[in-house]
Amino acid sequence: MINERFNQQAIREHNRLRSLHGCPELQLDEELMISAQKWAENLAEAEKLYHSNHNGYGENLAFKMSTAPCQITGEEVSQTWYGEIDYHDFNQCYHPNSRHFTQMIWKSTTHAGFGLALSRDKTKAYVVARYLPVGNIGDFGWNVPHFQGVRRVGDNESRYTGENGSQRLNDNGSANNDTPRVNNQLYTSLIIDTIHTTS
Repeated sequence: MINERFNQQAIREHNRLRSLHGCPELQLDEELMISAQKWAENLAEAEKLYHSNHNGYGENLAFKMSTAPCQITGEEVSQTWYGEIDYHDFNQCYHPNSRHFTQMIWKSTTHAGFGLALSRDKTKAYVVARYLPVGNIGDFGWNVPHFQGVRRVGDNESRYTGENGSQRLNDNGSANNDTPRVNNQLYTSLIIDTIHTTS
């Protein structure tokens, strides 16, 4: 069963973060929500985090473990994926550790859907995000733009101002460690990459 509240939280936070880069808003897509939910339920049943055969859509995964009932919000998982901006080099465009971030921000992507399911004992949450058109293929420079309104403030850093205040950037455009971190028990995995990483 589609979790409407989770989908609304996730799309709202995705769009807020995308707006910091001048990217258009994503629209929720019912087919993507249904397929993401089904895959999240499969993961929760198996109690494993692994990618589907993705059939032409982008896919981000996340896993959280805590005491029952495990709780996770659409904002939390979106911020965790976005936190990979720390690893992104806007000059080189591609970095293997920032692919959740780049799929989430990908300018050409227009639609998304999210699934959330708990394990039987309710101590593990599995999140699936699906995106169309698929990101992380092609023109990274155009599809993953810098923050809007970036201005130079020194020889080694830049600063942008968003809704949550200021963020320092390195010369290569990546954020430094001032980026707010979320629950360190939230694990993410990305399409093609079967290695689970912590964010």
